[in-house]
Amino acid sequence: MGTCKKCIHSEICKFHEAIYGRSFSAECGFFADKSHYINLPCQVGDTVYYRTYKAGTDIGIQPHEVTGIRVLVQTKGADIPIGDIGKDVFLSLEEAEGEREQ
Repeated sequence: MGTCKKCIHSEICKFHEAIYGRSFSAECGFFADKSHYINLPCQVGDTVYYRTYKAGTDIGIQPHEVTGIRVLVQTKGADIPIGDIGKDVFLSLEEAEGEREQ
């Protein structure tokens, strides 16, 4: 178990302590490690702008709607979409070998 300082909820726990005079601990059952979360710069439905090419010709900076966001796990051999973990890519040799046998 981690410590409160490393928990994504640490600020709200401090607020709760200030308001109610009680604090939670790292053993509270709500611990979520900050290193497991990312702050995305945009959301699906937002508009982003980038230089666009049509048939090899630069047509300038154009607006594009964000239709999806993919997170990749980078290895020396490949960029792996996070959705492939547990399907085609496994976190242990045993899982990978078990999948191969099925």
